[in-house]
Amino acid sequence: MIHKSRFYRELAQSPIHAPLVPLRYAMWSIAASLSSKHEGIAESLYHLARKHAEDLEMKDSGKYMLSPSSAQSWYLLAAYEADGGFFTRACMSVARCVKLVQIMGLDQLDSSYNIESRMRRSKSWIEIEEERRTFWASYFADRWASTVNGKPMSIHDADISTYLPSSEANFESETEELGISLEQASSKQVLPDLSPYAAVIFVTSALGQCLTQLLPRTRQGLADAKNGEYWKDHRHLDTWISGIFMHLPKHLRLSESSTDANLVFLHINLHVMLILLHQAAIRMVAKYDLDLNIKERSFHRCLASAQAIKNIIISIEDLQSLPVSMWTGYCLYISAGVFINDLRFTNLVTTSSTDLGHLLVALKLLSTRQNISTFAFNMLKCDISKAGLWSRVSDEVRRTIGLDVEVMC
Repeated sequence: MIHKSRFYRELAQSPIHAPLVPLRYAMWSIAASLSSKHEGIAESLYHLARKHAEDLEMKDSGKYMLSPSSAQSWYLLAAYEADGGFFTRACMSVARCVKLVQIMGLDQLDSSYNIESRMRRSKSWIEIEEERRTFWASYFADRWASTVNGKPMSIHDADISTYLPSSEANFESETEELGISLEQASSKQVLPDLSPYAAVIFVTSALGQCLTQLLPRTRQGLADAKNGEYWKDHRHLDTWISGIFMHLPKHLRLSESSTDANLVFLHINLHVMLILLHQAAIRMVAKYDLDLNIKERSFHRCLASAQAIKNIIISIEDLQSLPVSMWTGYCLYISAGVFINDLRFTNLVTTSSTDLGHLLVALKLLSTRQNISTFAFNMLKCDISKAGLWSRVSDEVRRTIGLDVEVMC
């Protein structure tokens, strides 16, 4: 989102042109939270960042907050808050970030019909690319905030005309490349041209479509599994996500030794979407007393994706050092829930207890460097206790996670 060289160049200029104070404090708070040496001052830096960001809102008519740096500040503040488990506060910060990028027209950067986008052509490519990345960061945050809190999204795909992010190499070297729109990315022919980061954003757009299945308040035909609108969309999304897996180009496929954090999260994200999609279908089957074969097929799909996520995680040689997405822990928690349900109700897979143990250990490792993973780890322990399944977890796993006796919530 932030171009390192450009940031340092601006920092060396006069205070008028230097990056905003809230952004610098927000960056320092994130950096301090990741350092065992400086984590003690992270909270103080966060409060200073938030104070300066709020002061900027109240200054004069509010024009001083209308800059990409201000949106970047609120994005980083939301990331810090989400990692600390302050989800309501994080959602409000995401909302501020989203509204700022929309007011500034960063969702319309490459529109041929937008006057502001034509005026921006006087800017350098790297300036516009950083604005693009700021918008897509807000888009990513909006989708995940909606996933976690179950509320509607603020950004709609049909309103976007900003190109997807460039490759990391071209962004760092300030080398211009041809842009690809979100609509173009839906074509399988364009997938080979997407960078791992752009592919993550594209997959996140699919997550947004899955959210409409998770929030079926105004959907039609919920009780009609054959011809209902809800079920037609369900089958379309299931086929579409499966098609993405089939048509991924070589550079977006995951190898056993992959260390690209974007690539790892891309595949985990795809599998979590399938789990969420089919869990929603299972709930609809139960609610409307539909054909149990639908429930059985959907649970099989959930199990397959949960096992795939487990395989991805155990293939990472050094999980503690890989800079995985902050939402990875949440994804592991969702996957572990599938294994818990299998152990409680169906026993379709003989390895579910072992797979659950692998995810417990992985969450424990992630919790040493991500507070949000600590939150997910504790929720998973509570879920296992409520289900009465600690006896199905091996003694070795329980010792590894520092648990010698059964934990009760």
